[in-house]
Amino acid sequence: MNTDELKTVIKGYLSITKPMYATMINGPWGCGKTTFIKELLEEEKQKYLYISLYGVSSTSDIENKVFTSISSIDGVSNDEVSSVGKFIGGITNLLSDTNGGSVGAIATTLGGTIKSRFINGISKDYCLIFDDLERSTLSKSDVLAYINSFIEQQKLNVVILCAEDTFDEPKYKKEKEKTVLFTNNFIRKEESIVEIAFSDELNLPVDILEGSKIELIRLLKNIPCSNLRTINYAINCYSRLVRILEENKHELKGEECLINLIFPCFAYAIGYKDMGLDSSTLEAFTTDTTSLYMKYSKKDKEELDEQTINAKIFYETVVTKEHNQIDFLVVYKLVCLGHLDYSVFKKDLTRWDKSDVILENFVLSFPINVRDQVFQEGLENTLNKIINKEFIVGNSGELYKLVSYFHYFIKTGAFNYELEMFENEVTEYVNYSIENYGCTNEYDPFINSRDSEPFLNKISEIITAKTTHATNINLVEECQHILIKGLEGTDGDNSFKNLYNNSIFPFITEPFVDILFESYICADNNMKSSFMSYFRNRYQSTNIMDFLGDEVEPLKKLSDLIDTKLKNSSPSLSHYHLKQFKAALVSINNKSINNN
Repeated sequence: MNTDELKTVIKGYLSITKPMYATMINGPWGCGKTTFIKELLEEEKQKYLYISLYGVSSTSDIENKVFTSISSIDGVSNDEVSSVGKFIGGITNLLSDTNGGSVGAIATTLGGTIKSRFINGISKDYCLIFDDLERSTLSKSDVLAYINSFIEQQKLNVVILCAEDTFDEPKYKKEKEKTVLFTNNFIRKEESIVEIAFSDELNLPVDILEGSKIELIRLLKNIPCSNLRTINYAINCYSRLVRILEENKHELKGEECLINLIFPCFAYAIGYKDMGLDSSTLEAFTTDTTSLYMKYSKKDKEELDEQTINAKIFYETVVTKEHNQIDFLVVYKLVCLGHLDYSVFKKDLTRWDKSDVILENFVLSFPINVRDQVFQEGLENTLNKIINKEFIVGNSGELYKLVSYFHYFIKTGAFNYELEMFENEVTEYVNYSIENYGCTNEYDPFINSRDSEPFLNKISEIITAKTTHATNINLVEECQHILIKGLEGTDGDNSFKNLYNNSIFPFITEPFVDILFESYICADNNMKSSFMSYFRNRYQSTNIMDFLGDEVEPLKKLSDLIDTKLKNSSPSLSHYHLKQFKAALVSINNKSINNN
């Protein structure tokens, strides 16, 4: 029931002078039920008493809340409330802090007589609003039974606000039949929600305001969300992003393409506020939504923890509904962390020119929608490039994802191609791409997991073995380069510091020894000291040779080169450094012997 229809229903109910039932407004948390009923009653100049049932655990708790609320109305008797207020105030002054407290608690201490007098004397001019039924810890049937007394005995109009979908009690329906005649499901039209969200306070540029409203209406029809707090939060984040571009005079300020920022703001707000996903879980969506699809499609819910199940639901019900990008780091940081960084925003915008999007990029970087023509074209283009060995993938995770992605769609019939032919062609492509495109071994959540498909397991083994070998070669060359830079002093001590992370990776090879020795001889004494500090620390651990055993023979060769140099050099500071280097090599060799 939309708000206009509901207004008519509530007005009709309030016109009943001796009601026999309450009326209920049912809707999810945050959809605006409370605001709606209060605004309507105030428009109609209808007096009301508002009672939240949040946290009540007994009928006494409800009585105390009702009694406390009476102090804010004038329908019982101003003189009586004033007199009792003074009386209770005087009693409060006599009580200790421990025995004092709220008006309701004091009323309980004094007994039920005064409390009942005022509760039973509520004027018929007043309507009672009982909110948050679902948040009561007292059984909902007991709450309704208590509320029913206001209707049957005092003939008061009562409106109950709740989210019935959040609880299920056996006795509730039976008690509800006695208390509530009509249950009105609260639904705001998308246009109404949008007008609330885009208030005048946002100060959005006129040239994108109407377009922004139209976009939010479209999103709400595609991704239903009734929580006004979440929607308002998303639009506030969106307006902050637009304003920061205005303030920094960015070339995109006021451009209609900025309207596409509404979706990531909206999506992250739903994930963070409505679905309770933690920020680290949502951060994954700033990188690669397609790999997340592969992750969630391969496992049953029973195998996942609660956070991952919610992330899967978020992906399926929100992210995949749109082709708009969600991988804006600036939006994630603003919505989930409250941090707005213009420098991050500029980086996001640099890669965000949709006119330059290549169709096959949809395969790796955009949410999946197999029914979308552009997306299907992207699949076809990509597959043709795979067959012709023209599609370049930079790391093992992307490569495996690409293969498993196509395999899934071909096998399920979402993309028309002969499966056996695809498997033969893609195996050849995987081997070729690793050998020719410098494909590195980068961590991926699926690459080391066992797939139910034997073919994908085979691909995983090929990728893991070949990229690990290729990556090790690259890492050896990189470490050797860093070590030489350190001896040359081109990066101060930073080069040696950068090598500490690779201290247990063998990269000193026999061909490299000659280069290392010459660089050491040419280095100044300060760099030699820094090098020796790194060198000693590198081999300090007792069992280090279990990891660096491949360096034993190259280091023996290095030791021989130093011996020759020592014999031909006279005492000096350089001679002293050579002797220190030689002593360190002897210690390493002894450690290797003891280790064997």
